[in-house]
Amino acid sequence: MVSVLADPVIGIKKHINERIPVCPTNNLLYLHIDTKGIFWMASRGGGLIRWDSTTNAFKSYTVNEGLSHNIIYAVLEDDYGFLVDGPVTWA
Repeated sequence: MVSVLADPVIGIKKHINERIPVCPTNNLLYLHIDTKGIFWMASRGGGLIRWDSTTNAFKSYTVNEGLSHNIIYAVLEDDYGFLVDGPVTWA
């Protein structure tokens, strides 16, 4: 199955294969692509997952790496390139 990353202004940005064989979890809640092209996935129970699609390398960040919870609802990038997680207010 393939999902899409959509932008409300420009439409479909990228097609994403949901069955990525080495992804640590398939219970994803949010996907963000940072300014360097790295995918950051917020998950229910699997923490924050970093995916470099050019090398297919995954890195999970969980309570073992210092997160306060393994449930991450969203991840965004601020104006300085830092990732921010937490409550999101949708307008």
